[in-house]
Amino acid sequence: MRNTVLAVLLVLPTFADGGAWRAYRERVDAVRRVPGLVAFWDFVQREDGPAGSGRFVSVDGGFALEPRNIALDYWGDGRAAKPGDFPLLGRGPFGQAVYFPPLTVPDFRPVLLLPRERFHDSGLDVKGAGRSVSMVAWVIREGGSHAIAGIWHEGTDISPEGDRPAAVEKGRRQYALFAGLAANPGAVSVHVSENGAASFGDRYARNLAVTREVMPATGPNAAPEVLDAAWTVAGFTFDNARNRALAYFDGKATPHWIENPARQPFYQHVYRGWIEARRA
Repeated sequence: MRNTVLAVLLVLPTFADGGAWRAYRERVDAVRRVPGLVAFWDFVQREDGPAGSGRFVSVDGGFALEPRNIALDYWGDGRAAKPGDFPLLGRGPFGQAVYFPPLTVPDFRPVLLLPRERFHDSGLDVKGAGRSVSMVAWVIREGGSHAIAGIWHEGTDISPEGDRPAAVEKGRRQYALFAGLAANPGAVSVHVSENGAASFGDRYARNLAVTREVMPATGPNAAPEVLDAAWTVAGFTFDNARNRALAYFDGKATPHWIENPARQPFYQHVYRGWIEARRA
């Protein structure tokens, strides 16, 4: 499984002249004017300053992303993750991005994580009746169909018996962007959970939207010009009033009709849930 280069609302990290500085300020200010903005990571701001190596903090300083190894946290295997495990590319639509290297050993699965106790009941903790949420990320996809970002703890209680972790926890899913998963591998996909657990009798949460378009896959060790041409703006909205989730590929949400969902392994659970709802 390949990981993702993730740049959530990036900004320009170097300022060779006054024009570059003005462009940086204009982009940051434009993002900060977005109504209802809660968090804005540029992967430039760090606890010890832009030139430091501390935790990545949101632009307003309210939320710090920690390097964590989930194999260590839940299985007790491997070493602790460090900031240096997430190299900076020094390039991108806004000038900077974090690189998430491919997984090469089973006991090292690094992520940038915001501990739940640090966002509980904050604006990020979107839950309960009447709540809506939107998110956007700039992404280069090397390959695979995996998680990108969000508030999404899949739960370790669904792990197979032969790989049961030391720390068994129920799922605490809320909302997240994915690179398609089995719904459409490599696409932009949003999953939203109504209860933090499974849906439609399945082991996973299946309330989702997915784009027809697939993000380009660069493969490993791509040349700089290939990377520069491969950026995708992945985003989603969840409108509680309409009870509707939409996935966006480069700012567009297009209809994606699934023929015979009952025969499609990924959508058969959704189809079963729809049938049960009509019987109610």
